[in-house]
Amino acid sequence: MGYQSLSGPEWLPGELDALFAREPEELEPTVPDPEDPWPVDVDDEDLGGWFESDPDYDPVPDSGPRSDSGPGCGGASVSPVSVVDRFAGAVGRLSADLDDLASLAGDPGLGLADGDLLIRWVQQLERSRNRLQVPDQVLLNLMEAAGCRVDGPLGLFASPQAFLAALVGVPVGQARARVQAAGLFAPTVGTDGQRVPARFPVLAEAIGSGEISADRVWLVTKSLVEWEKLLPVDGNNVTAETLVEAEGLLAAQARVFGGRQLMQVLDRVAAWLCPDGMVDDRPAQDAVRGLEVRPIDRGMHKGMYRVEGRLTAEAGAKVLAVLDPLSKPQPVTNESGHLVEQDCRDRGQRMHDALETVMDRSLRAGELPAHGGTPATLILLAEEDEFVAGTGTGTGAGVTETGDRLPMDVVRGLADEAEIVRTVFHKQTREVLSLGRTRRLASYAQTLALAARDGGCTFPGCDKSPKWCQRHHIVDWAKGGKTDLVNLALLCPFHHARFARHGWSAEYQAGRVWWRPPKIIDPEQKPILNIRHRAGPLLT
Repeated sequence: MGYQSLSGPEWLPGELDALFAREPEELEPTVPDPEDPWPVDVDDEDLGGWFESDPDYDPVPDSGPRSDSGPGCGGASVSPVSVVDRFAGAVGRLSADLDDLASLAGDPGLGLADGDLLIRWVQQLERSRNRLQVPDQVLLNLMEAAGCRVDGPLGLFASPQAFLAALVGVPVGQARARVQAAGLFAPTVGTDGQRVPARFPVLAEAIGSGEISADRVWLVTKSLVEWEKLLPVDGNNVTAETLVEAEGLLAAQARVFGGRQLMQVLDRVAAWLCPDGMVDDRPAQDAVRGLEVRPIDRGMHKGMYRVEGRLTAEAGAKVLAVLDPLSKPQPVTNESGHLVEQDCRDRGQRMHDALETVMDRSLRAGELPAHGGTPATLILLAEEDEFVAGTGTGTGAGVTETGDRLPMDVVRGLADEAEIVRTVFHKQTREVLSLGRTRRLASYAQTLALAARDGGCTFPGCDKSPKWCQRHHIVDWAKGGKTDLVNLALLCPFHHARFARHGWSAEYQAGRVWWRPPKIIDPEQKPILNIRHRAGPLLT
């Protein structure tokens, strides 16, 4: 029997119990779809490392002896010392048992086991892996309560995740996920030193039994956290009582269903809790709005940023109103209007570049009337010969105020619109040879003159107006180019960042800025004029 028996058209959202009338053990689990075992919007990066090596997490079960004297513990049947001794003994036995398992796993004789045994062992090991998160999460909370990250032998750490990453050698993202899981599924210690129960005790009990996997727990927990935000919002069925009821039902269903089917279950529960959805419901949208811009610190995308979140209807409409016009394709055309080169970016890439354009303009806007804007202050650290040569190897990278290292060619591109703080070191002694501030920006009067002369981005075929443009040195300022009108041109951020790498070059003649295409486009490299803003050449 599939999930459909639980969510057919006969189901009515009168009571939440009616959604799942049958006990999970009565249901026949369905075989996961190998083509789509996970929801499309969930991956290991999205979950912040929850499912990296040994990713499962468990709470402390409610049963078992506890001490009333130790922090975060309840009950008084066992003294604190005996609890510590018994825990140490259990850890020792676990280590010895794991040694035995590892040794036996390498024995060829293990291949004599029949298939039923192999299947049972894999299931038992999976449950054990889940249950091991119980002591792990309790210890994380106890270490935080004891101040180990501040007073411990490893030094002073600003956050629990940084401390855990240094302590056990895991990536910060995985450490953060483990700390978050400990806060959700294990008892914590309050400011008064007393034990505070797990935030989601029903899920905690299910995880501690080893009967529910980490991915299913995360899907359920993520929904519960979002629904909690609707508690102060009127016009829905979200109350403390219905959330507890939903947690119990979902914990039961997560034992049976996963992936797409569990997402369908969550959708049905959400439909009951918020029957009308969030259309035209401003308070509900405000409650769950959010935006995160997080650096990616590992893998092939390291150095990039991940953007995720939810915008209210009003904010989303504003974003699209700004980005849609800026994300139009930008084909290259000559002065006759004939196509020279297609814009090969997909819509996602164009939206990214449009957002970057908006950010560039916003950064310039602050002091624009005074001196044309300074969107960034770049701290350039370079050895003397590298700085003179303009290379960017080793310490010759630029460093922004946030500590990000940038290749020197990117630094020079940003510096067209920035104020530079330059620090030059001696190659051997590391002595500071020069520390100075140099202005290379066009003045406000020059910027107005460029707007009048160029009318917008000078790159062939581009229709961006002056307000979306940056000022570009035709002959690079680092190579002796002057900040004079005959050596300046307006360029939109997209073309400013890409023209050089694609083989284009600019030159000033007849009062206009002309562009020579690479030989792959025009073997003769005849200069092209952008006539989208001005009809034709202006004679000097």
